[in-house]
Amino acid sequence: MQVKYYVEDGTPPIERNLKFVELLDPVFKQNKNGLTVTVSVKYLDTDNNMSQVSQYTLTLSKQSNNWIITDGI
Repeated sequence: MQVKYYVEDGTPPIERNLKFVELLDPVFKQNKNGLTVTVSVKYLDTDNNMSQVSQYTLTLSKQSNNWIITDGI
């Protein structure tokens, strides 16, 4: 899965060799515009075999039958 298909206007490129491992502790909150999600994402840096955890607060909105990230990346 590539995130660029689920993000409004695409995503900036990551300049590292990161492999997605898992989502950690997502918290979903409904608001008037859709959902806000606070989540940590665990990646494996394949250049040095070290784990990296990045935290995100994302705004999602429903477009057609899909949830699209509209802010936070």
